[in-house]
Amino acid sequence: MSDSLQSLNRTLTFLHSPHTPAIVRSAIPTATNLIERTTQPGSEQRFTQLCALLGDGLIGSVWMYSSEAEAIEAGVDVLPIVVRALGIGATRYLKVSFDTFKGHSEVNQVSGVGSAAHAPTPPCSFQGSANTAATVFSPCVGDSHTRM
Repeated sequence: MSDSLQSLNRTLTFLHSPHTPAIVRSAIPTATNLIERTTQPGSEQRFTQLCALLGDGLIGSVWMYSSEAEAIEAGVDVLPIVVRALGIGATRYLKVSFDTFKGHSEVNQVSGVGSAAHAPTPPCSFQGSANTAATVFSPCVGDSHTRM
């Protein structure tokens, strides 16, 4: 991984500042662009780097450790960028991630199964972002059974 990509990934650990949402909204598209420019389409290297950006960066850092709703919302807002870059690889990423959780109670938290009744109502802007993310994932879900 290049020094530039490592630096961009490190910015995603800067989570307790009023600047965090802006950093997330800038770092994810920039890192995605860098990965796309420095790796071959369809290569293992591209898939691995994009998965790391999604899993370690967005999900593993911003969503797991940020206490600010605005930072989490920023992560949801840029989610479509990484998912589009992964293409059908997003389906593979989700399959591997959910297989990791099989037999654990966390899968209900990740997938939302059984938790909707107890989930807090998100602010309107966050709900719009979540709807956008669901729209991005829907094509991948429809083809997942035929491509894995």
